[in-house]
Amino acid sequence: MRILGKGLILSFFITGLLLLIIIPSVFASGFYIKDEFDSLNGWNLTGSNISSSSGSLSFDTTATTATTAKKTVQSIPDKYIAEFKVRIEALSGSQKFGLQIYDGTNRLFILLYGGNTMVSGSNISPAVLNPNGSVYVWRAVVDSGFVTLYRGDENGGNMIKLNSNPVSLQSNGTAPTISFYAESGIGIKVQVDYIKIYSGTIIDDVTFKYDGQKAENLISGNTLTTGVSIINGDISKAQDALVVSALYDKDNMMLGFNFEKIKIEAGKSDTISIPLLLSQEYGELSNCKIMVYVWDSILSMQSYTDNIVFPNQ
Repeated sequence: MRILGKGLILSFFITGLLLLIIIPSVFASGFYIKDEFDSLNGWNLTGSNISSSSGSLSFDTTATTATTAKKTVQSIPDKYIAEFKVRIEALSGSQKFGLQIYDGTNRLFILLYGGNTMVSGSNISPAVLNPNGSVYVWRAVVDSGFVTLYRGDENGGNMIKLNSNPVSLQSNGTAPTISFYAESGIGIKVQVDYIKIYSGTIIDDVTFKYDGQKAENLISGNTLTTGVSIINGDISKAQDALVVSALYDKDNMMLGFNFEKIKIEAGKSDTISIPLLLSQEYGELSNCKIMVYVWDSILSMQSYTDNIVFPNQ
């Protein structure tokens, strides 16, 4: 949806945006942990040959003892979605690779072994794995002590529900922790590209581009496209989102804006793009900025993130 002219609705909308500068935002609840393993800072490593290369957590075991990468976090809610992407190069027979998440009350563990999958102590099917360079995205939906596991392709599409009924988590009071581990064999080769743990509505990524190329600054006469990737971590209902891209001058006066609305299905993610023409009528843009707002609606203006500024001030 785009605003093309002036009028009462336009005035109301601009007034709301200007007020947002001086009135604190009301934030919708959300929780988000994301690690793409650009480094292993914060991870406690034990065992053999764990590395962070090319943006992945790599296991290449040379010992029969367990090899683990563990990270303690501040908190994990009792309702969340955990998603991780795994490339399996070598995992056979009794060899095992797994993920454990402790939320302070319960333990989720997902175990890949011998071409099979186990979640929290229960074997599930269909879950046959191809340990020859196959890439999978796993998604565990945890709801107050129970988990449903899904597996998709390397892009997170074609998700298959693996357990027909939710599986009970194991009660465990360990402090909130994320742990990947490999055990029972030399020669396990597995790469984890990322892990995300989230609930609520989350902003996953924001990009700024001119004609598909990354933007570094504001260029008069060009159309700047803002891309916002949004995750709906609520597994029970769809969620509306309103994304606004607004251009301000050095005195915080708005020069122009555009917005788009989107509905994100329960437990899904989507990306919205908002083009904004940086008209030459605005003159020199070196002291100007783009502010991106992500709300639930124009009426309540519950924000899903801190206001995003481009270029970084």
